[in-house]
Amino acid sequence: MFTIKLIKSICLVVFLMTISNVFSQEKTPVSKSVYPAIQTSSVQKPITDLFILHSSASTSCDNVTIIEFELGEEANVVLTVSNSKGELLETLVDDVMDQGDYKIHFKSAGLIVSGELTYKLEVKGISGVKNM
Repeated sequence: MFTIKLIKSICLVVFLMTISNVFSQEKTPVSKSVYPAIQTSSVQKPITDLFILHSSASTSCDNVTIIEFELGEEANVVLTVSNSKGELLETLVDDVMDQGDYKIHFKSAGLIVSGELTYKLEVKGISGVKNM
């Protein structure tokens, strides 16, 4: 009698372990999107080779911010600064520039601004926006 109970208990444990293993091997969730996104790399790549807009860096002198960007080719460049309402405060660059790396020193000391400033780089109809 003891042997039969032991065999039943062992069979029950094996059965429960098998069921547990089946349910623990979950399949990847099915995307409900028509066009599912697949991450191929966690490294940020530029959307275009036309330009790269870097984050700004504040200096220790009188409200000066350095805005850096790279141009992949010669193009007409427009670099503007706006307030948090989207109102244009200043146009820093509006000119044809050669391929290369650039640093623009923006001095905001004369501006009375509430909220955060943003800067926008437009090149050939493509724009990039960052907060200062």
